[in-house]
Amino acid sequence: KDAQGYALALAVAETLLHEDPKLEPRHLANISWSVAVLTARGAAIPLLHSISCVSVRYIDKFGPQEIANTSWAYARMELKGDPVFGPLAARAREDLASNRQGWQPQHVANMLWSLAVISSQEQPLLEML
Repeated sequence: KDAQGYALALAVAETLLHEDPKLEPRHLANISWSVAVLTARGAAIPLLHSISCVSVRYIDKFGPQEIANTSWAYARMELKGDPVFGPLAARAREDLASNRQGWQPQHVANMLWSLAVISSQEQPLLEML
């Protein structure tokens, strides 16, 4: 992985997170996913915690892809205790109950993988998936 590219991605993400009033759930999910793919776990943790705090404020606007991608990113970085998981699980349950057709196989697979990695006790969500 390119260290300069990673540093640039983190700088851009931090700027967007703190300065963009038009930030949407898909942006938060994409930033989380990108940071997880770039993988320098130690340096990414503060940024992911910041994203988590912002994501919780927008959680009611998250759709299947944002829920699945954000869950995948946090599980990939092994952030098991991050406060975003509870609201993400609740939002997933709510969305699955009202929008089951919107959940594509990839969304379901990402959620199942994420829940397994973080050793989730989210039995109601597991049953819905």
